[in-house]
Amino acid sequence: MISIINSLLSNIENSEERELVAFGLRRLVKMTISILAIGIIGAIWGVALYLYIFMGTFACLRVFAGGFHMKTELSCGIISSLFVVGNAMLIRFMPSEFYSNVGLLIFTLILSALIWIICPVENANKRLYVSEQKKFRWITRIILLFELSLCTLAFCYNSIFFVILSISIISVGILVSMQKIINERG
Repeated sequence: MISIINSLLSNIENSEERELVAFGLRRLVKMTISILAIGIIGAIWGVALYLYIFMGTFACLRVFAGGFHMKTELSCGIISSLFVVGNAMLIRFMPSEFYSNVGLLIFTLILSALIWIICPVENANKRLYVSEQKKFRWITRIILLFELSLCTLAFCYNSIFFVILSISIISVGILVSMQKIINERG
């Protein structure tokens, strides 16, 4: 893999372009490994499709909402792995009574309101310009409304997708709340 990347980079003469392409290729490799790992974890627990749906809805909202980030890539990888395994277990072992649990719906709505109000939440590693804050706020709200609509529909149909979407929204809500508290404490 490394030899393939090196041969691709050797054809680029401009050092800035080479650095940009190297960064992109590293991100692509990491993303591919993450997607495969999620599939393997999901397959182990028998929830691969559900886990991909969870991670997709979580990532879409999280990218624009912001929130807490680990300081190092290694700690991020470890915590992310535990997060994926934990959510795979939640999805796998969540009793069907939760597919239309009013308490879970209320908690999801509370965290949704919190996301709506405080997002985007910047991190010391990811500062936002004023124009980005406005743009990300509206994108976050559109994604949140879409996911919340699907969540409510799934609730009405007593579907496991209600739990998946609720966990996704709640997870983002917790991460943005944590970072907001950290930001305010300085």
